[in-house]
Amino acid sequence: MNWEAAGAIGEIIGASAVVLSVIYLSFQIKKQTEESRLAATRELSAQTMELMSVLLANPELVTRYGKSVQMYEDLPNEERLWAAMLFQRMFRIIEQQLMHSKNSHVEEVYFESVEKTIQEMLSFPGVQQWWEKSNYMFSEMLREYVQPQLEIAKEKGYNSSFKIK
Repeated sequence: MNWEAAGAIGEIIGASAVVLSVIYLSFQIKKQTEESRLAATRELSAQTMELMSVLLANPELVTRYGKSVQMYEDLPNEERLWAAMLFQRMFRIIEQQLMHSKNSHVEEVYFESVEKTIQEMLSFPGVQQWWEKSNYMFSEMLREYVQPQLEIAKEKGYNSSFKIK
C-alpha cells in the first residue's frame, strides 16, 4: 500500500467519524430539547397547582372564588380587588403557558388540556366582566388568543360545576 491509499483511507475514516459525531450530537440535542420541554411543562403545571393549593387550603377562599367567577361586577370593593388580583395571576400563568406553547417549549398535550381549562374559565360571567376591563394589561399575543376563545365560551354559555344553583 502506498501513501496515497493510506491517506485516502484516513480521510474516509475521518469523514465517517465526523458524520457519526454529527448524528450523535443531533440525538443529544433532541433529547435535551425533550427534557427542557418536560421541565417547562412541569414548572408551568406546578405554578397552576400552587395557586390552586392556596385556594383549596382555605374554604373561605373557595367560596370567594365561586362568587368572583359568577358576579365580579357585583362584589364589594375588597372582594372585587381580591378577585382582580387572582384573575390577573391566573391569566399571567396562562400567558406564560401560551408563550411556551407557541415556541414549542411545552408538551403539546399539556397545552391542549390547558386550553380546555381556559375555555371553561372564559365561560364564567365574572371572568368575562373582569377580562373586558382588564385585558389591556396583557400582551397582544394573549389578547389575540383569548378573544376568539371568549367568543366560543359566550356561544357555549355558562354551564359549569362552579355554577351556584
